[in-house]
Amino acid sequence: MKNIIIYGAGGFGRETSLLLNQINLHTPHWNVLGYCDDGKTPREKVDRFAVLGGMNYLNEFKEELNVVIAIADPGTREKIKNQLINQRLRFPALIHPSVFVSENCSVAEGSIICAGVFMTVNIHIGSFAIVNLKCTLGHDSVLDSFSSLMPSVNISGNVRIGRGVYVGAGAILLQGISVGDYSLVGAGAVVNKSFESEKRIIGVPARSI
Repeated sequence: MKNIIIYGAGGFGRETSLLLNQINLHTPHWNVLGYCDDGKTPREKVDRFAVLGGMNYLNEFKEELNVVIAIADPGTREKIKNQLINQRLRFPALIHPSVFVSENCSVAEGSIICAGVFMTVNIHIGSFAIVNLKCTLGHDSVLDSFSSLMPSVNISGNVRIGRGVYVGAGAILLQGISVGDYSLVGAGAVVNKSFESEKRIIGVPARSI
């Protein structure tokens, strides 16, 4: 069993604790030491685990340690990663046992793939991305680093989602489009054309506001 700490003791952090437990029920692998969260009090109990400290606790850790950054907001997650400078820290990708991943898909370090996700062929998930519950990703699509897909997002084939993009629950991205870096796609949007970086995209059909 490998030791791991969850950074982030909010809602998604607690869901990540559940994910780790479900991985262990399938194949015992992770020993969860607890949470780190700079917004919580050390020794505070969150569900089954205690808060051990914050950023300093991880940066001062003296042994090799696995860490998962369980923060749904892309910008916050990227900022936290940049502040974790301890060379002993490792950031494994976590994939729920129910996820369908074909042989020629790749999932980079630090990413979290939740229950019920379906990834078809030639899909690349960048580092520290989140694919939440019951998302589908079509052939030849790319989800770049630090992006977040909320539950039940449907991505068609040949879609490229840039770095640090947040896609709200139930959004649909149609064939061949791209969404530029650090954009936000609202919940339930139907995206039928491409958008440049740093756009707020909402509606059916989707438009930039």
